[in-house]
Amino acid sequence: MKDILGMIVSGVCICHCLFTPILLNLMLIGTTADLLVFEYFHFMVLGLATILGIYSFSFSYKKHYSLVPSILGVAGLILLFTAIYQSSFWETLLTLVGGLLLILAHWKNKTLQYYFI
Repeated sequence: MKDILGMIVSGVCICHCLFTPILLNLMLIGTTADLLVFEYFHFMVLGLATILGIYSFSFSYKKHYSLVPSILGVAGLILLFTAIYQSSFWETLLTLVGGLLLILAHWKNKTLQYYFI
């Protein structure tokens, strides 16, 4: 369950990065737009992704003893944290790659658990 939740949170990062500019250009106003551009939203989602990653990867490592999910997860989180301080093009690119790495890390973690139950 924790890996599925991790994939969902990573997907939210990707969707937020891709669709916020489109929605803002369509003149979306109100509470939803305020939430989408709320500066601390990035830190809240990254904090949640970090907590889920630490919990999921450390707990699962004790079952399958593979560092691959952890390495992919750390690389994804580093890219996501780096993306916050970049211009719009690099922010988008780093968020997409980082989010995809996190999704891949959680997927790999989940599949490895099936082999070592």
